[in-house]
Amino acid sequence: MRDWVSANYPGTKLAITEYNWSAPKHINDALTQADVLGIFRREGLDLATLWPPPQSTQPLAFAFRIYPNYSGSGRRFGETSVSAASSAQDRLAI
Repeated sequence: MRDWVSANYPGTKLAITEYNWSAPKHINDALTQADVLGIFRREGLDLATLWPPPQSTQPLAFAFRIYPNYSGSGRRFGETSVSAASSAQDRLAI
């Protein structure tokens, strides 16, 4: 997608807007969202908008909370990221 945008609309940012997994109350969707946020980061997505946003008490909100404050006491992921890949993406997410 990024290659298509670069070739046809140079300089345009890439966004995925108003996406929704439709089950903000389930831990499975929270895990999926956390994985997707990592994929968005890996792929260099410029903007993503989950709609509607989850309520702060729903498991889906936890997926967003772990990145800036995973411990609940201000600890956060630093400036370092580590690349990892699996040759069996259908069986393992890294």
